[in-house]
Amino acid sequence: MILLADRGYWQWEFIEKMKEKMKLYIRPRGRKGKEFMKREINRLIYSKRWEIEWYIERLKQRIKMRGMNERTLKAQIT
Repeated sequence: MILLADRGYWQWEFIEKMKEKMKLYIRPRGRKGKEFMKREINRLIYSKRWEIEWYIERLKQRIKMRGMNERTLKAQIT
C-alpha cells in the first residue's frame, strides 16, 4: 500500500506510524518539492492522487445527500 501526502496536511505522529505499515511518499515544500517531482514515479503517483481528489469533489457537488436513503445514493454514485 502507498500513502502520498503533502507535508502541510499531516501531523508528524501520523506519518511516523504509517512509515512502518506502508510505502510513504511525502512531497516536501519549496526546492526539495521540485526535486521530488523530477522522478517520474513520484509525478505519476501524485497526479493520480489529484485525479482522485478531483473525482471526490465532483461527487460532493453533484450528489444531494440530505433525505436520501442508501440505495438511492448508491444508484447516483454508480
